[in-house]
Amino acid sequence: TGDIGDKATINVPDGYRFTGGPGTVKLMEAFGNLTNGKELGFLSPLDMSWFAVFEFDDVGYVKDDEKDNLDADEILDQLSKGQEQANKELARLGRSTLSVEGWHTPPFYNPETKNLEWAIRLRSSDGGEILNYKTKLLGRHGVMDVVLVCDEQQLGTLIPTYQKLLG
Repeated sequence: TGDIGDKATINVPDGYRFTGGPGTVKLMEAFGNLTNGKELGFLSPLDMSWFAVFEFDDVGYVKDDEKDNLDADEILDQLSKGQEQANKELARLGRSTLSVEGWHTPPFYNPETKNLEWAIRLRSSDGGEILNYKTKLLGRHGVMDVVLVCDEQQLGTLIPTYQKLLG
Protein backbone atom coordinates (compact mmCIF):
# COMPACT_ATOMS: atom_id res chain seq x y z
CA THR A 1 0.00 0.00 0.00
CA GLY A 2 0.96 3.62 -0.40
CA ASP A 3 -0.15 6.62 1.62
CA ILE A 4 -1.55 9.51 -0.40
CA GLY A 5 -0.65 12.11 2.18
CA ASP A 6 -2.92 11.66 5.18
CA LYS A 7 -6.00 11.60 2.91
CA ALA A 8 -6.07 8.09 1.44
CA THR A 9 -4.27 4.80 1.00
CA ILE A 10 -3.86 3.04 -2.32
CA ASN A 11 -3.20 -0.63 -2.96
CA VAL A 12 -0.09 -0.91 -5.12
CA PRO A 13 -0.27 -4.18 -7.04
CA ASP A 14 2.72 -6.20 -8.19
CA GLY A 15 4.18 -4.65 -11.30
CA TYR A 16 3.53 -1.08 -10.15
CA ARG A 17 5.51 1.56 -8.31
CA PHE A 18 4.32 4.30 -5.98
CA THR A 19 5.93 7.24 -4.26
CA GLY A 20 4.45 9.77 -1.85
CA GLY A 21 4.54 13.55 -1.96
CA PRO A 22 8.27 14.34 -1.84
CA GLY A 23 9.07 11.67 -4.43
CA THR A 24 6.24 12.88 -6.64
CA VAL A 25 7.57 16.44 -6.58
CA LYS A 26 11.06 15.22 -7.55
CA LEU A 27 9.69 13.12 -10.40
CA MET A 28 7.46 15.89 -11.74
CA GLU A 29 10.34 18.36 -11.70
CA ALA A 30 12.61 15.80 -13.41
CA PHE A 31 9.92 15.40 -16.11
CA GLY A 32 9.97 19.18 -16.62
CA ASN A 33 6.62 19.85 -14.97
CA LEU A 34 5.76 22.60 -12.54
CA THR A 35 4.81 21.59 -9.01
CA ASN A 36 2.44 23.31 -6.59
CA GLY A 37 3.03 21.62 -3.24
CA LYS A 38 -0.25 19.70 -3.41
CA GLU A 39 1.31 16.58 -4.95
CA LEU A 40 0.66 13.61 -2.67
CA GLY A 41 1.41 10.56 -4.77
CA PHE A 42 2.62 9.05 -8.03
CA LEU A 43 1.59 5.64 -9.39
CA SER A 44 2.81 3.90 -12.54
CA PRO A 45 3.51 0.47 -13.93
CA LEU A 46 7.15 -0.55 -13.66
CA ASP A 47 7.70 0.21 -17.36
CA MET A 48 6.53 3.83 -16.81
CA SER A 49 4.33 3.59 -19.94
CA TRP A 50 1.82 5.83 -18.15
CA PHE A 51 1.49 7.45 -14.74
CA ALA A 52 -1.03 9.04 -12.41
CA VAL A 53 -0.41 11.95 -10.05
CA PHE A 54 -2.56 12.53 -6.95
CA GLU A 55 -3.26 15.95 -5.45
CA PHE A 56 -5.75 17.01 -2.80
CA ASP A 57 -7.70 20.25 -2.59
CA ASP A 58 -9.02 20.81 0.93
CA VAL A 59 -12.23 22.61 -0.09
CA GLY A 60 -14.52 20.86 2.37
CA TYR A 61 -17.57 18.76 1.57
CA VAL A 62 -18.33 18.59 -2.14
CA LYS A 63 -21.80 17.63 -3.32
CA ASP A 64 -22.50 16.13 -6.71
CA ASP A 65 -25.75 18.08 -7.17
CA GLU A 66 -24.37 20.09 -10.12
CA LYS A 67 -23.31 17.00 -12.04
CA ASP A 68 -25.90 17.60 -14.77
CA ASN A 69 -24.94 21.25 -15.27
CA LEU A 70 -21.32 20.92 -16.39
CA ASP A 71 -20.26 23.68 -18.81
CA ALA A 72 -17.59 22.04 -20.99
CA ASP A 73 -16.73 25.30 -22.78
CA GLU A 74 -16.21 27.15 -19.49
CA ILE A 75 -14.08 24.34 -18.05
CA LEU A 76 -11.94 24.22 -21.20
CA ASP A 77 -11.53 28.02 -21.08
CA GLN A 78 -10.37 27.81 -17.43
CA LEU A 79 -7.94 25.01 -18.28
CA SER A 80 -6.53 27.01 -21.21
CA LYS A 81 -6.09 30.14 -19.09
CA GLY A 82 -4.40 28.12 -16.35
CA GLN A 83 -2.03 26.60 -18.91
CA GLU A 84 -1.22 30.06 -20.31
CA GLN A 85 -0.16 31.15 -16.80
CA ALA A 86 1.86 27.95 -16.30
CA ASN A 87 3.55 28.49 -19.68
CA LYS A 88 4.97 31.81 -18.50
CA GLU A 89 6.80 30.02 -15.69
CA LEU A 90 7.79 27.08 -17.92
CA ALA A 91 9.27 29.50 -20.49
CA ARG A 92 11.10 31.40 -17.75
CA LEU A 93 12.65 28.11 -16.64
CA GLY A 94 13.60 27.20 -20.21
CA ARG A 95 11.21 24.24 -20.32
CA SER A 96 8.80 23.15 -23.05
CA THR A 97 5.40 24.81 -22.90
CA LEU A 98 2.02 23.17 -23.50
CA SER A 99 -1.04 24.24 -25.42
CA VAL A 100 -4.52 22.93 -24.70
CA GLU A 101 -5.74 21.47 -28.01
CA GLY A 102 -9.27 20.59 -26.88
CA TRP A 103 -11.33 17.78 -25.48
CA HIS A 104 -10.65 14.14 -26.01
CA THR A 105 -13.49 13.39 -23.58
CA PRO A 106 -15.69 16.31 -22.44
CA PRO A 107 -16.49 16.54 -18.70
CA PHE A 108 -19.00 14.04 -17.43
CA TYR A 109 -20.16 12.65 -14.11
CA ASN A 110 -19.47 8.92 -13.99
CA PRO A 111 -22.44 7.39 -12.14
CA GLU A 112 -20.56 4.11 -11.56
CA THR A 113 -17.58 5.68 -9.79
CA LYS A 114 -19.40 8.86 -8.65
CA ASN A 115 -16.46 10.90 -9.94
CA LEU A 116 -16.16 13.83 -12.30
CA GLU A 117 -13.98 12.93 -15.29
CA TRP A 118 -12.61 14.41 -18.53
CA ALA A 119 -9.65 14.17 -20.88
CA ILE A 120 -7.84 16.96 -22.67
CA ARG A 121 -5.37 16.89 -25.52
CA LEU A 122 -2.18 18.85 -25.01
CA ARG A 123 0.62 19.66 -27.44
CA SER A 124 4.14 20.38 -26.27
CA SER A 125 6.20 23.15 -27.84
CA ASP A 126 8.70 20.43 -28.74
CA GLY A 127 6.03 18.70 -30.86
CA GLY A 128 4.91 15.94 -28.50
CA GLU A 129 1.27 15.12 -27.90
CA ILE A 130 -0.05 14.31 -24.44
CA LEU A 131 -3.38 13.18 -23.11
CA ASN A 132 -4.35 14.09 -19.54
CA TYR A 133 -7.30 12.16 -18.13
CA LYS A 134 -8.52 13.97 -15.04
CA THR A 135 -10.57 12.33 -12.31
CA LYS A 136 -12.02 14.34 -9.45
CA LEU A 137 -12.92 12.14 -6.50
CA LEU A 138 -15.50 14.19 -4.60
CA GLY A 139 -15.27 13.74 -0.86
CA ARG A 140 -16.41 14.89 2.54
CA HIS A 141 -13.29 16.94 3.19
CA GLY A 142 -12.32 18.02 -0.31
CA VAL A 143 -11.46 16.78 -3.78
CA MET A 144 -8.74 14.30 -4.69
CA ASP A 145 -7.53 15.24 -8.16
CA VAL A 146 -5.92 12.43 -10.11
CA VAL A 147 -4.31 13.08 -13.48
CA LEU A 148 -3.60 10.09 -15.67
CA VAL A 149 -0.91 10.90 -18.24
CA CYS A 150 -0.77 8.53 -21.20
CA ASP A 151 -0.78 8.25 -24.97
CA GLU A 152 -4.16 8.53 -26.65
CA GLN A 153 -3.80 5.00 -28.02
CA GLN A 154 -3.53 3.61 -24.47
CA LEU A 155 -6.59 5.30 -23.04
CA GLY A 156 -9.33 2.90 -24.15
CA THR A 157 -7.67 -0.17 -22.65
CA LEU A 158 -6.15 1.68 -19.70
CA ILE A 159 -9.29 3.30 -18.19
CA PRO A 160 -10.73 0.10 -16.63
CA THR A 161 -7.36 -0.70 -15.00
CA TYR A 162 -6.94 2.91 -13.86
CA GLN A 163 -10.44 3.07 -12.35
CA LYS A 164 -9.88 -0.24 -10.55
CA LEU A 165 -6.64 1.13 -9.06
CA LEU A 166 -8.49 4.25 -7.85
CA GLY A 167 -11.05 2.08 -6.08
